[in-house]
Amino acid sequence: MFIPEYSIYISEENHILFDLLTFDIFELNEEFYSGFIKLYKGDSLKLLPDIEKYIQQRVPVNSTFDKFTPIIDNIKLNVSHGCNLRCSYCYAGQGDYGDNRLFMKEVIAERVTELIDNYATSIKTITFFGGEPTLNSKMIKYFCEKYPHLTFMMQTNGTNLLNPTIMNLILKYNFKITVSIDGPKEIHDKHRRDIKNNPTYERILKNVKQIQMKNPNKILSIQATYTPSTNKLYSKKEIAQKIYSDFGISNIAVNDVWEVGTSNNVYNISKKEIEEDFEEFLYEQSYFMRTSTADILSYFFSKEIDWFHFCEAGLELLSIDPNGNIWPCHLFVNTSEKITNIVNEDLSYVWKKIMSYPQIFHSKTKERKECEICIARFRCILCKRVDENPYQEIRCKSKRQETKMVFDLIAKHHDRIDDIVSKLDRIHNII
Repeated sequence: MFIPEYSIYISEENHILFDLLTFDIFELNEEFYSGFIKLYKGDSLKLLPDIEKYIQQRVPVNSTFDKFTPIIDNIKLNVSHGCNLRCSYCYAGQGDYGDNRLFMKEVIAERVTELIDNYATSIKTITFFGGEPTLNSKMIKYFCEKYPHLTFMMQTNGTNLLNPTIMNLILKYNFKITVSIDGPKEIHDKHRRDIKNNPTYERILKNVKQIQMKNPNKILSIQATYTPSTNKLYSKKEIAQKIYSDFGISNIAVNDVWEVGTSNNVYNISKKEIEEDFEEFLYEQSYFMRTSTADILSYFFSKEIDWFHFCEAGLELLSIDPNGNIWPCHLFVNTSEKITNIVNEDLSYVWKKIMSYPQIFHSKTKERKECEICIARFRCILCKRVDENPYQEIRCKSKRQETKMVFDLIAKHHDRIDDIVSKLDRIHNII
């Protein structure tokens, strides 16, 4: 039972209320439950004084972002537009984005440090990206030594982790690494081969194990790419199970292969699948696999809600390529969405462009009427690079249905809420 004008959902079987303004959960007694039924059927709030008092006293959760004011806390540096692999489906043109294996040089790095020191002072994280970032160990070392207090994240194919310089940096500084693979060995080695056409799975596995032996907290997650050919052999859950069996890393993402202008979402909602995802989240102790069900739980219980935007690009994140071009996200490199260039412009002008960019980039927000009364608004996120238009009724309907199903499952297991929150506290975001 969803009462959209008051942002309240009630699971009728268990009489559990979900407040979508405060993100609190209440078990209703019969009196309150009967009152909310009357409100749902159209009775005036003024005729229900206890419920009116509750609704008027609520303090809504603040949005993590203002409407168009960015809070840049993560700069993603494409330190290398070169790669030592030749993945068959690479969206970045074999890792070089058309830049012919261009590496970031110190002149660009120095301008980035000027930007951080004088303008982007809220930076908490620097993420090294590519191509394959470990091929440019010099620039990784430069930023680690410049900002030893920051968290460094890196998405890597894992083949070069035992490079002595890279290994020393990973162990010395606060690194959190996501290793990107293709799943089980037979699938990975088909798609991810090196320049000499050699398979790479065993090399990556060996490298990860070596890092784990020295410090088990450095490898944050494993991210697998789910291709159409993989779908014929394994489910995403089977992929996650095999990855955990081989690597022993507990945070796992299995993502559809990325294609420009193509949404990979499937809008057929399976109650059985959502129930299985929920049960696995609740009872699986070995590993955690990102699913939309788990994401609903994460957003609701974390109370970290973005009321306005579908995508965080340009709001908390910037991407800077080896040429010094600034983009809202690495997926927009070498597109029409360049914000400015860090070398060719005065830094005060650069920062002004960065701060004004979200108003242009995020012109489609969750402020339209349909979004403001949607039960799924709190967890509705989309990648603007994949799908620029967020308003598609078939997708919106599926998200609403899915959200209600998950709420009903929480209500059914409301005696396990502490266990849900405890597990969420142990889960890390995947780059």
